[in-house]
Amino acid sequence: MYECFGEKLNITRDENAWAFHQGTKAMQKYLSLQRELFTKTMNKLVEENRVGLLLIGHPYHHDFGLNHKIPDEFCKRGYPVFTIESIPAEGDFLDNLFNKNDSLDISDVWIRNFNRNTNHKVWAAKVAARHPNMAVIDLSSFKCGHDAPTYNYVDKTCDVSGTPHFTFHDIDQNRPSMTFKIRIKTIEYFLKEYERSL
Repeated sequence: MYECFGEKLNITRDENAWAFHQGTKAMQKYLSLQRELFTKTMNKLVEENRVGLLLIGHPYHHDFGLNHKIPDEFCKRGYPVFTIESIPAEGDFLDNLFNKNDSLDISDVWIRNFNRNTNHKVWAAKVAARHPNMAVIDLSSFKCGHDAPTYNYVDKTCDVSGTPHFTFHDIDQNRPSMTFKIRIKTIEYFLKEYERSL
């Protein structure tokens, strides 16, 4: 970063290192808080036989300008929405779902993994497939070349386990928000039926 921006920003190598360290610290604090909230909310869902939704998308899909506020619509209906980053990457949660040595491994599903974000999407599908209180919302934009190969893997992983999963693909295309709301209302009916079976 310093080699690229140091001269343009008129900063020293030490200033760059300090800023990088502060950014890393802030990111770790943010992730710790998200994972703490995930654990607390998931425990409550299990206790109440309710379901939460795991948003399988890229980090930019957290932006309501790009996700058409689809996650917000589910939250309004009482379904907590989790991100991939909020899943605890170690500890009891994963240990209860996987063998300890393979909790982060996706090679049983996708051998030729090559992209960090798509790997995360496949991994998240495996996590949701192992937890009865999770359903999946799969978001993608731009007919993304990296996303296209993952559709089949995410779908099959969820299908085999009976995990409810719903796709909102190509959401960057010009579509009125009402079309999303109609689909969400239909999905809400299905989720209520699913919760009755828990």
